Amino acid sequence: MGSKKLKALVVAGELKVPLAREERLKELRKKYERSNFPLLLKESGYQVVTHDGGRGLSSLIFKERPDVVLVDVMMPRLSGDQVVELIKEHHLFEDLDIIYIFYSVKEPSQLAPIVKRTGARGAIHKSVSDEEFLAQFARLTEAV
Repeated sequence: MGSKKLKALVVAGELKVPLAREERLKELRKKYERSNFPLLLKESGYQVVTHDGGRGLSSLIFKERPDVVLVDVMMPRLSGDQVVELIKEHHLFEDLDIIYIFYSVKEPSQLAPIVKRTGARGAIHKSVSDEEFLAQFARLTEAV
């Protein structure tokens, strides 16, 4: 994709814990807290659009026409891989050349089959450092 700064759509799941005790809620938030990937991309000069979950994503993709969709694998209702498969099957997006990248807390051995099945470009683990995230993102978005 050359030196052009890409437009990235970052899709994350929402953490909803009904009536959880305060300590348990703090523990869950720490474990599943959102990554700072959107901020890192924006600070690195990428155009960034964010979206919570899969609902309404099709219309946002059609409107924004992102170059890259960075999607959380573990989301409520529809998993990230299900979302990518539905988008790729939709006739409205046949003309769009979108790069799909997953991010997750899952191990690489668990992500590899998902990447292969969906035709995504790759996956980035949520625990990587900021520098490693940016390096992996740049590598995965390079022209083939």
